[in-house]
Amino acid sequence: MNKNKFLRTCVVCKTCKNKKELFRFVAADNIVCIDFYNKLEGRGFYTCKTYSCITGLNEKTVNRALKKSENLIFDKENILKILHSNLINQVKNTLKLSNKSGVVIGTQNAFNKAVEEKKNFDLIFIAKDISENSYKKIKYCSAKTKINNALFNKEDLGRIIGKNEANVIGILYSSFSEMIKKQLDTIENIFEGAYSNGNGNKKNSQLG
Repeated sequence: MNKNKFLRTCVVCKTCKNKKELFRFVAADNIVCIDFYNKLEGRGFYTCKTYSCITGLNEKTVNRALKKSENLIFDKENILKILHSNLINQVKNTLKLSNKSGVVIGTQNAFNKAVEEKKNFDLIFIAKDISENSYKKIKYCSAKTKINNALFNKEDLGRIIGKNEANVIGILYSSFSEMIKKQLDTIENIFEGAYSNGNGNKKNSQLG
């Protein structure tokens, strides 16, 4: 098997990587868009999954990469918003699969019981709209576990476990938790501290 056929070069930093480690962009109806699921036809180009490479794109680089002489519509802000939405949905979908596989502990009572039983949580998601007292209790119980409290509200977490609302869900150590951590790292790398780095502190988002 020719491994080179899976390699692509970032048009910004010129780093060569497996295309699975890069984002692909194409021009659809003369509008530059991100091919998040790698399904769009046509000539494309790639960037690293980092904020610096994505924001380093400009019209000149895009036109040259796509071999277009006419000016393409390149709306960087809109691309970032769509990418943000797709990345969050990716995490949600993985969490739903994790729940079906039995590695997600949802609801407050089940979570507290799991903490008492010293379950090996690899990740914990706390709703960003819970009370300060509830947040402190959960964080205290889970001081050694990576916590994210910036992505989802109570309704979001509830939908993941099939409930109306949930204050917290814990993900036991598994292949799913490793996958989710990689997805969170991608979000962190692109939006430069827009979300918790594991210390439970929400930072300023580039998207407002």
